Amino acid sequence: MPELEAERLYTAAEIEDATGIKRSTIRAGKTRGTWPEPDSVSGRADQWYGRTITAALTNRRGYRHRASNDD
Repeated sequence: MPELEAERLYTAAEIEDATGIKRSTIRAGKTRGTWPEPDSVSGRADQWYGRTITAALTNRRGYRHRASNDD
């Protein structure tokens, strides 16, 4: 899991850079209720505290790619 500063606010772009989770995935998760609402909004940019992101990632289901059989 990436090291995020608990009290720092991160934008979706910064979360993508730090975790690899795409901004579009964060937006979709917010719409579906699977990603937390932002802790702050600055202009049009949603922002989350590092502690909120860490909690969301801890509770997030991991995805694995299935190995394909080329037989």
